[in-house]
Amino acid sequence: RKRIVFYSIMLINRKVFHIHIPRTGGRFVKELFLLNNYLVEHFEFDKTFNFKDVGHLTFPDHDIYFGHMICKKFAIVRDPVDRFLSAIKSDSKLNQETIDYIFTNEQNFKNFVSTTIFNDSCNWYTPQINFLDYETKIYKYENGLDNNFSKWLLDNFEFDIIMKDYVHTDRKRNIELNEKQKNFVKNYYFKDYKLLDY
Repeated sequence: RKRIVFYSIMLINRKVFHIHIPRTGGRFVKELFLLNNYLVEHFEFDKTFNFKDVGHLTFPDHDIYFGHMICKKFAIVRDPVDRFLSAIKSDSKLNQETIDYIFTNEQNFKNFVSTTIFNDSCNWYTPQINFLDYETKIYKYENGLDNNFSKWLLDNFEFDIIMKDYVHTDRKRNIELNEKQKNFVKNYYFKDYKLLDY
């Protein structure tokens, strides 16, 4: 049996970090390694560092928290509009009236995101590039959390993973954005679009 040490920011064999950007399949990745009989340890979200959940730390906080360990890193990134939709659909602190207000105009949208990033510990709305450094290997969510991902893990980290079914049970609202509202998201997260090639 392989001995793998894993966190939600997940540290594998003390050689590889999975940098968990919220709403990009992090729980699936954790379960995938568990289902492949890897020994997995992880932070759920009972610890904080600099007022943020350890499971969703940005850079350089995750490096500082783990003592600047020399290791490889990878992260899954996602189209910012899809990621934002996933967040607001699952955010239990929001009701429909609040969501409608957020999308009334672009200033309301910017105020909501900026205030939430500052005040909330979960980092759900933090731009994805804030989690990454130049050494982090990037896998795109849109390429599928399937055999493509398994091959990518093997090619980049020599992880031998067999894909297995995993049912994610998030309660989600049905929300659709019009083009104007999508542009609010695109304008706020423009660096994600530019630097992550979306």
